[in-house]
Amino acid sequence: MPSSTPLPAEGAPAELFEAGVVAMFDKYRRSLHALYQFYARDNGGLRQSRFISLARDYDLCPTFVTRKELRGIYGAVAVARGFDRPSGATLDYGGFIEALGRTALFSLSKAAFARLYPTPTSKVVVLLEMWSMADPRKLAEVQQRYAEKRGDDGAVAAGHSADSGAGRR
Repeated sequence: MPSSTPLPAEGAPAELFEAGVVAMFDKYRRSLHALYQFYARDNGGLRQSRFISLARDYDLCPTFVTRKELRGIYGAVAVARGFDRPSGATLDYGGFIEALGRTALFSLSKAAFARLYPTPTSKVVVLLEMWSMADPRKLAEVQQRYAEKRGDDGAVAAGHSADSGAGRR
């Protein structure tokens, strides 16, 4: 596990570099690293399909952000990190944190939420605390659901059964 949260790539929104935002991601780095490991398992990085599965599993998609918007967020992170083809990219932990940050900024800057959560830090707090991205109990629930879908007793890699829902776009 990283000793501190990696900073976003050059070219990322300036808001992701604010001290309050970095502090929130750093505060929850253990939980977020476990979340990353669950969704990135088996391929050495986080694929776009698993990023979308994560958003669905945590009820962000389609409630706060669409699959198309998530693909755009993931693509922006991938391009900022030097990938030529975002759909084929796999994000490391730093890219994962950047994608979460961009998701918070994008989804909570929409008209319905912008006045409620006016600062980048408040948006990240909602993502991590209110939407439970940093809650290890929520991750355990998600792992259990995947295990039940597969008929396993233990946690399974995310995306295996979720990737099969290709018709849901």
